[in-house]
Amino acid sequence: MNTSYKYIDLTSLINFSNNDEKFIKEIITIAIQQTTTDVSNYQSALLSKDYKQISSICHKICSSMNYIGARADIIAKIKLIETIIYEGKDYLKVDTSSDEIIEIILNTINELKLILKKLALK
Repeated sequence: MNTSYKYIDLTSLINFSNNDEKFIKEIITIAIQQTTTDVSNYQSALLSKDYKQISSICHKICSSMNYIGARADIIAKIKLIETIIYEGKDYLKVDTSSDEIIEIILNTINELKLILKKLALK
């Protein structure tokens, strides 16, 4: 099984699962579903300027992304938004960075979908 992709590295998940493809598929499916919902909620919270909610969503997304092996720089960008809000700092940076973050998360979700399709073909 290929472990390294543009946004995801499955090495940790494969090792954790003892290469159990059924388990890996389940985790990826859950991550896709949950993160898709989280992105939608992020966008809604951003429109309503509900920064506390955005911070909470970023925290959830970071956990999911970490578990499925997203690149460290992706997780760091999401974590930065959470930290800015937590510290009550520059909300303008949250507003201006959100499009890029949402795009990266959606690209990561799409990559997970491709990985899932490849696993289904086995």
